[in-house]
Amino acid sequence: MSRNAWFVVLGSLFAALVLVAAWVIRTPSPAPPAPEPQVYGAPSASPEPEVSQGDRLMADLMAATSPSAAFALLRHGFSEVGQGNHVNAVALLATWADKRLRWDDLERVPGTTVGKAQKDPDAERGKRLCVAGAIVEIHADRSIGPTLYQGGMMVAGDVVRFIAVRSTGDLVAQSAARFCGLVTGRESYQNTRGNTVHATQAVGIFDLPENRKP
Repeated sequence: MSRNAWFVVLGSLFAALVLVAAWVIRTPSPAPPAPEPQVYGAPSASPEPEVSQGDRLMADLMAATSPSAAFALLRHGFSEVGQGNHVNAVALLATWADKRLRWDDLERVPGTTVGKAQKDPDAERGKRLCVAGAIVEIHADRSIGPTLYQGGMMVAGDVVRFIAVRSTGDLVAQSAARFCGLVTGRESYQNTRGNTVHATQAVGIFDLPENRKP
């Protein structure tokens, strides 16, 4: 091939390279993906807070629809007053009773007597105790939220300590009354003479017309 022919070939290749380079330069490269917008001040995702054992117990307790179901949740928290969780368990039962307990519910619970409850509080706990006697003392208690009425009754020579929910009507100290409740155990305390008294304790309702309504 002559020198002139080589110049023609090389010129053609150079022109082709120039065209390719120009095309590459003019062709836009794909744009990078746009960053996702950030929302400032928005709450960040966080794990669900753990539910405490106490909150879970209270939720389960408030869902209980019968005395037996409530006692099944609280049974292991009862003991003699002053020995651990007894007061807390009674308070929880009273809170449940204020919201859920009705006279018809009590009538469906197996009954017991003061004598049996004094003899074996653990065996009689959760049973229905109905007594009639004279109120020795009664006072309102708002320490756990709902208004409850605590006090004592003399029943044929025995003392019954009560925590009453719903209405107490015009009942005061020295009033004759009938009370039905769920036995929670035995409460021991000293009387004014310094003697130790063992009283049966129950959470329940006074037998009044307004309390017998659904």
